[in-house]
Amino acid sequence: MLLQKGSINPAVKFLREMMWDYGCVGPDSSFWISSEVVAAGIAGPEDPKAKSFWVDNEVFDWYLKKVVQYFQSTHESVLKPGVPLDPDGVVGKETWAAIEAGAKGTEPKQGISLVAKPITPDMPMGDKIVYAWTPYIGEKEKPKGSNRSAIIDKFTRFTGRPKGVKGPAWCDASASFIENAALGNYPLNYLWRCYDTMQFAKKRGLWISIEDVRSGKRDIRVGQRWIMQYGGGRGHTGHVAFVVRDSKGRAIKFYTREGNYRDTVGITLRGVDQPSLAGFCDFLPLDDQSVGEKGRNLHAIEAGGKTT
Repeated sequence: MLLQKGSINPAVKFLREMMWDYGCVGPDSSFWISSEVVAAGIAGPEDPKAKSFWVDNEVFDWYLKKVVQYFQSTHESVLKPGVPLDPDGVVGKETWAAIEAGAKGTEPKQGISLVAKPITPDMPMGDKIVYAWTPYIGEKEKPKGSNRSAIIDKFTRFTGRPKGVKGPAWCDASASFIENAALGNYPLNYLWRCYDTMQFAKKRGLWISIEDVRSGKRDIRVGQRWIMQYGGGRGHTGHVAFVVRDSKGRAIKFYTREGNYRDTVGITLRGVDQPSLAGFCDFLPLDDQSVGEKGRNLHAIEAGGKTT
């Protein structure tokens, strides 16, 4: 049976229940539907009524599609061992097989397909940054929502702080840590807030505005730091790992390496048309010939398209 966005079928209830049991939505996940649960009088995913609220729905809506994409992007096929599921949000034979394997108590292997490359002196700077992320991909907060783990504490210099003390938001700190690990210095300083990093880049002539990228005036490259601004001092950041271009060679999407996205060090696919994207920090040499790597998408796709 094929289920996809727009399907209305009793089997959707089973699919919803399995996504909950896998932790792709609910109390063990970053996915939750705040506006709908408030309207239904449910306090949140920990509410005893929350699971039945989620499951009792035969409609395959846009939100279920994002949850299914998350499952697909973190599990391998059981029909083709070692091959990642295609995170297209469509539940067909391969995705059903993976789901049902879990229902029988044999959860399909989770993993990522990344090329481990040693960082060598002759490697282009942008590639050094991409491959410096590889050992940390999949690192999660422990416990969830704490901004802490042994690795994350290294990013934020929180090592040794008492357990139970919540750490700071760590996307900027993790990106700075990676830059230093790859390059032996902090090209954008070591700052705690995306806004401060953006201002630092602007003052030093390292800033590329998103308007210049969208117009084709400036280009983006592997290894650059991208910055998003949500307002109120809030933002997000990471590195460009691979650039997707249109038939004219213009950048339209980019794969990332980033920390503190859904409480994880991960990979996603973003579009240059995302409203919150402010721009890019370019500290790379003009002749940098980095190729980069896509990698598997560890999160629900925000910008569309398919990953390898």
